[in-house]
Amino acid sequence: VDTDETHNFILSRMLEWAGYANVTVCTKAVDALALYDRLNPDVVFLDLAMRGAGAPSLLGQIKAREKRTFLPVIAFAGVITREARHLAVSQGASDILAKFGDSDEVLLRLGSFLQIRHLHSCLRQENLTLEETVTIRTSALERAHQDLAERMAHAVEYRHDERGDHATRIGNLSARIGTALGMPAADVEVLRVAAGLHDVGNVCVPDIVLLKPGPLDSAERELMELHVPVGAELLSRGHSSLLRMAEEIARTHHEYWNGTGYPRRLRHELIPLTGRIVAIADVYEALTNDRPYRPAKSHDEAMAEFDRLTAVQFDPTVVRAFRQVLAEQRRAA
Repeated sequence: VDTDETHNFILSRMLEWAGYANVTVCTKAVDALALYDRLNPDVVFLDLAMRGAGAPSLLGQIKAREKRTFLPVIAFAGVITREARHLAVSQGASDILAKFGDSDEVLLRLGSFLQIRHLHSCLRQENLTLEETVTIRTSALERAHQDLAERMAHAVEYRHDERGDHATRIGNLSARIGTALGMPAADVEVLRVAAGLHDVGNVCVPDIVLLKPGPLDSAERELMELHVPVGAELLSRGHSSLLRMAEEIARTHHEYWNGTGYPRRLRHELIPLTGRIVAIADVYEALTNDRPYRPAKSHDEAMAEFDRLTAVQFDPTVVRAFRQVLAEQRRAA
């Protein structure tokens, strides 16, 4: 959807050459909603600054029509400013890209979002099928949620985790901390899987930023921080306890105990317990494993960081449970 016919032509040809079928072009916002209702598209590309049309308003109306299956909406802007990025994300866009930019980047982002849409569709179809068999619905549905969530987490983590088990490690450590804090066993099992989806919003972060071997500048840091609202959006509107917890974790695992985190600057118990747990598991795993910008730290070096950040970034009570879990783990080893 773009009033710029040149961009429409280039984008549609690029998609067709890449093997995508049923590409429909629209130059008027007034026609876009009718087309959406008729076509039920798999993805929408939308110019954020259409001439003579309210693109942000149109974006909001499209997202309001979204059914239970996730619909990726990729916004385009001539120049990607901070204001344009925040406007796009606040209205429900999955990502924002530069017009006439790198075609490979467009296709890579599109592929990632379509994979997530497919996983959402599989989950929804599983729900509909399981409704017909009431006696096995609950256990089978929970298993389907868990399987799809684990696959989604691994699909995202493979971009920056050569071992491919970062999500599993985060989940297992989070579950052990939850147990030490006295969480019910059923909630601990949900946490084990949900924690692995904490960084699913990284699908919106370009590799040049996600895999950068040095410190991020302010613009790159701002781009990296968008993985929080994007991840929460991808996991929103879920009806299972797993997806609801995963959304909660994705939205809050970068909040700080002292209120200086992001995106909402929550502090103390206003941060959900699941977010406080996964924040600690995530940082410990990051510190003790190689990253593009630094080699892994030793266990003792990592714990020194926790000494420094307790009551600043991390909940002291959760840190005590975390230390207890590591001590028991090392004694068992």
